[in-house]
Amino acid sequence: MLERAFNKCDGNFGTSGSVIFMFDHTCNFTVKKEDITVDMEELELELIDFEVEEVFDDEEGVIIYAPFEQFGVYSILF
Repeated sequence: MLERAFNKCDGNFGTSGSVIFMFDHTCNFTVKKEDITVDMEELELELIDFEVEEVFDDEEGVIIYAPFEQFGVYSILF
């Protein structure tokens, strides 16, 4: 049905990877707050040394965004 609507209006879905430039390739980790034994500011400063991009304090825990290329290193840390 959706494909029919695109065809009717001369639209297309695009090819695989045609919008890849619109997204960042990152790895994301969520750590439970009870598993963190240091102050949030201290944690952020430590993670900066490991090239972590963002650290957010959320109700689910601490969310950490890092470069995808470093996934193996961060998966060992967290």
